[in-house]
Amino acid sequence: MITEGDHRASVQILHSKEVSLPADDRAGQLAWVRREILAILTKHAVDRASLRLAESGRSGAPNYGRAEVDGVVQAALAELHIPVKGYKSATVRSAFGKTQALAEAAMELVPCIASTAKLRREQLAVAVAQYPAGA
Repeated sequence: MITEGDHRASVQILHSKEVSLPADDRAGQLAWVRREILAILTKHAVDRASLRLAESGRSGAPNYGRAEVDGVVQAALAELHIPVKGYKSATVRSAFGKTQALAEAAMELVPCIASTAKLRREQLAVAVAQYPAGA
């Protein structure tokens, strides 16, 4: 999440703990995601957002569950008039280098990314990509 205050930009990580969807039908789960996202966005006065877009898995199979949640998140952002920029994994990696190894090496140079578990680095790189250059 990016917030702006005092004419300076700052990157804040609001929540990095994994949470589980409640045991409910899918519609109930998506309604819960919407409520949680709206509460976080409102509480922290988010002014713009980044989203690593849902893509197919390694096998090529579509990830419908992730796509549903992404849709709910984008709808919540739109409801609050918060602009969102979406990225795909390949776009994130290509910004840091042409190969996976180069991308990982470049991400190691960014302290807040290097100190994050490898599983979550691309998501954090997407957020950092919104950070204004030179700020």
